[in-house]
Amino acid sequence: MRKNVPRSGKAVELSLSLRRAVVVREAMADIRVIESTGVDRVAVDGIRNRLIALAADKELFPRSDFPVPQSNIGGNFICFPKIVMGDLLSMCK
Repeated sequence: MRKNVPRSGKAVELSLSLRRAVVVREAMADIRVIESTGVDRVAVDGIRNRLIALAADKELFPRSDFPVPQSNIGGNFICFPKIVMGDLLSMCK
């Protein structure tokens, strides 16, 4: 478990779910910046790349918490963690 050192200087252990929520909130902020000038192919590519970078963190998104659906095993595409957009947005409030 990673430690977060707040301004007080005392290290605080963050749970996996809390660390995940923080990282998702940061990604959503980045995505909002990307799309703030309008959504075109460049913006979509930027959003896609940000989501791929987010999902690539195996420590935050372990297979035990986000198993690959049986219907996707052997497929030729990237499987992202199953997160509903409403869940992402609610973490950002």
